[in-house]
Amino acid sequence: MRKVERATREIGRHAPGAMVFTTGSAEEMIANCDVLITRFSSTAFVGLALGKETYSDFDTDELRRLMPVQNGSAAFNIANVCRRLLEAAPLSPPVPLDAAPGDASNGQSQPRGGAR
Repeated sequence: MRKVERATREIGRHAPGAMVFTTGSAEEMIANCDVLITRFSSTAFVGLALGKETYSDFDTDELRRLMPVQNGSAAFNIANVCRRLLEAAPLSPPVPLDAAPGDASNGQSQPRGGAR
């Protein structure tokens, strides 16, 4: 609790009147903030993706370069990558979730010692 109190005082010195939240969803807080100030945190990506004025110890140009594309088609792009990976992978029959190690992939037991 002392760290929270110290940090709140420090924020008050540099940004008098700023609201300080110590619990809750960081993403929701960022969505509702005017300016995001963070250290080395992935929340900087959230701020940039939401178009917030963002200050971080990370290089802002590098963060922008590394940001995922935000154009409303992320699911489409991810699905295309998955399709390409599935096309490149050799297919094998699915293994039932309750199959014990060594069971055949179709869930039926195989005779020991080979086919009879």
